[in-house]
Amino acid sequence: AWAEQSGNRLEPIGRAEIAAYEPSLNHPPAQALRLDYVAQVRNPRLVKALRAALEGKVEVRERTEVQELLVVNGRVQGVRTAAGRLAAPRVVVCAGAWSRNLLADMGSAPEIEPVHGQMILFRARPGLIRRIVLHRDRYAIPRLDGRVLMGSTLEHTGFDKHPTDSA
Repeated sequence: AWAEQSGNRLEPIGRAEIAAYEPSLNHPPAQALRLDYVAQVRNPRLVKALRAALEGKVEVRERTEVQELLVVNGRVQGVRTAAGRLAAPRVVVCAGAWSRNLLADMGSAPEIEPVHGQMILFRARPGLIRRIVLHRDRYAIPRLDGRVLMGSTLEHTGFDKHPTDSA
């Protein structure tokens, strides 16, 4: 359904095609789906580019916790932080799992909750895995330097970020 809605084509392929695409697989499955237009985003690089694009256009305050949205006549007018109040003509709430708490007094807080995901990065020879591979709820994402990111768990542990042996 996602592929259809986003205009991407899924193509069923058999064992021989899978082996041709990923020759390092010892036991390719009998069938798979190929999705041509899948890419990866390196989060630190994306955030660095976003920061550069915002320079001079907005004020960025790092390590400043927003404790409350300042609402006047049903409109957000700014925020309250530990360092004081900040007025703003527009406020963008992009606090991830913390957004729900910030928006709780607005009447309809979104159903957002923290989900703990764990992954591991392996060093491998470049080209060992050539494409992003998804199997059930796991993935392998190859990088040009040979590293392979494998993941991920989805654990509803609240805001606990500690790794677990079971994962």
